[in-house]
Amino acid sequence: MARNHKWWYIVNQAGEPINAAHVFVYKAGTTDPVWVYFDEFGSTGSRSTSGQISTLENGYFEFWIDEDEDFDVCNTSAVDDSSATSYPFNQKFKIRWEKTGIASGQIDYIDVFPANRYFRPANISGCSDSGVSENAEMNKVVSNYLVCRWEEHVNQDFRDLTNPTLVHGFDYLNTSVPNNIFNKIVTNNQGWLWDIHELTNVYEYSLSGSSLGGESYTKSPHDIWPVDPDNTIDTKVNKIVSNQMIKDMYDQIAESKSEIYTVSTALTADYQWSLVSGYYETTINHNLAINFPDVICYGYIDSKWMLIKTAEVEWVDADNIKISIAHEPVGMRVRIST
Repeated sequence: MARNHKWWYIVNQAGEPINAAHVFVYKAGTTDPVWVYFDEFGSTGSRSTSGQISTLENGYFEFWIDEDEDFDVCNTSAVDDSSATSYPFNQKFKIRWEKTGIASGQIDYIDVFPANRYFRPANISGCSDSGVSENAEMNKVVSNYLVCRWEEHVNQDFRDLTNPTLVHGFDYLNTSVPNNIFNKIVTNNQGWLWDIHELTNVYEYSLSGSSLGGESYTKSPHDIWPVDPDNTIDTKVNKIVSNQMIKDMYDQIAESKSEIYTVSTALTADYQWSLVSGYYETTINHNLAINFPDVICYGYIDSKWMLIKTAEVEWVDADNIKISIAHEPVGMRVRIST
């Protein structure tokens, strides 16, 4: 153990030494007396509650305290109990003195152990004996070897290819393996592809660039494809159509007259409307030869096909019906079916 020496002079306000004053040595902030030795190498000491030592004629006193060199800040349960004769390096002390007829005094939280005792060696594996992986103690002393390793770390790639261990938990982006690891590093090439993807339409017939080596290729982000009305055997389901294509399909269905004379065909056509007594009327000759066919009236309103429920339908004969409506039938279609 390292035994540390402490000495002092006690004098009065006039600077005169105080002889035979009782000196008490406690743990800092307490009245728990500590074990003090009377010389540097001997085994004689005291923990007397009435004062461990006394001043000499010149007011001088001294004592020694042992440092517990086995003390570990990471294992506080190992701190010595009240019967111990040595103390941890970070223990602070209080010194009090008194003598009958003079005022007593004290100084608390003083160091007995040298200040450099507070510096601990760096331990990159932490305090393994207590199972703690790291600690927040600031006063560390490191070796040239460890500093050299830090310098090497600064110049190291995020993954050491000769010894493939991750640095700071970062890993390469691997687009072929899905996982939930967030700390990924991507190349400028991959980042460029993401930017291009953000600006890419649903389907690009040609996408090329210097970062791609100049090649052209067909790309469908998220596997969404356009509708190809000429491909009747296409089984791909992720299709996207435009508003114009939707309208064209409705118009094609609505205005199909090729099957007008078949029983199952629906007829939709434009007719001349006339204003009669505040109502717009038209007579439609459908030639379906059926009494009371099914009739649906709808209009293309606000880019949507809307069912018109206010239209009145009057049966004329097996081939004709009359439609009446209170408002102007702009864009109105009539579907007649058996």
